[in-house]
Amino acid sequence: MINWEYVNLERGKLIEKLKKRLSSTTQYYPGMFRNYVKNLDDNLITPLTSSHREQINLGDGGELKWWYNEKVGCEFPPKMQAVHSSSALIYNLLSYLDCGNLFFNGECFKKVEFEKKLPTLKEEKTKDSNETNHPCANIDAYLESKEEMLFIENKFVEPYYSPDKKSNKDKTKEIKAAYLHSTRYLFDDQATIKKWNDLFRNKFEIYDGNQMMKHMLAIYSDVINNPNKYCGYKEIVLLNLVWSQATEPEFRELYSVDKEYKAEGKKSIDKFNDFLNNLVLPQNLKFKVLYLTYAEFLNEKACQNNEKTFDYIKNRYILN
Repeated sequence: MINWEYVNLERGKLIEKLKKRLSSTTQYYPGMFRNYVKNLDDNLITPLTSSHREQINLGDGGELKWWYNEKVGCEFPPKMQAVHSSSALIYNLLSYLDCGNLFFNGECFKKVEFEKKLPTLKEEKTKDSNETNHPCANIDAYLESKEEMLFIENKFVEPYYSPDKKSNKDKTKEIKAAYLHSTRYLFDDQATIKKWNDLFRNKFEIYDGNQMMKHMLAIYSDVINNPNKYCGYKEIVLLNLVWSQATEPEFRELYSVDKEYKAEGKKSIDKFNDFLNNLVLPQNLKFKVLYLTYAEFLNEKACQNNEKTFDYIKNRYILN
């Protein structure tokens, strides 16, 4: 049984430890914002290019803007300025692709797009206002090789927040009702919609499976509605890349979280792949989901051809 009170304490210690990996001249906001750097560049391997800044701004996560935290009742600094920002982590890992290559899964990838946005369901007006609700998947990174499309959903310290305190409460509740009915799907085949309805009835204890299923649906819907975009490609891969580095004795509870998160994640990924194998995609396109920790990803020599990036990630984020 995970002791979430201890998890919260250890998460604080972990973030303090990660702060020590940054330059001693780094300045932070005071008080409750003490884990946010004042200068975004201090949190990044290289400053954001204009194109990457535009991509990240188009996402829904408030990564580059001050945002209102309803739980606390005040504005917070941009999320990407947090020492423990997952968007900063994935940017630091992949931004070198503007002038380099990533070798992964037997493929050579060039260039990267951050915060890839794809709709999951049809838009609908909200009950209480004239605003439109248009659910979208914001996938952390998207890469292409000659034959493969690679989508990456990245996790850093997100698993270390107790489920009942998460802002996205889908994680401990059933998926929103719209995913269990056929009226808002972006394709019309009722037999296939029923398969998705059944998939979305899966529940998860700790793993963020709801988010992964929504990403799968968004990608599948895009393939069905825009098959020409996928011409020439043989495979789509959705990679769940998880930090999972709390292996030191002082982080016993975080290690327990890592262990359970990975176990449920791997089991869920097997279910997802069984599901995807029973879907028919245009042009014999294959679609699979992978789960890797950062250690596993780096051991595949994924970015070791870029020494600067490899050393930065190891020295800043890898604890042992």
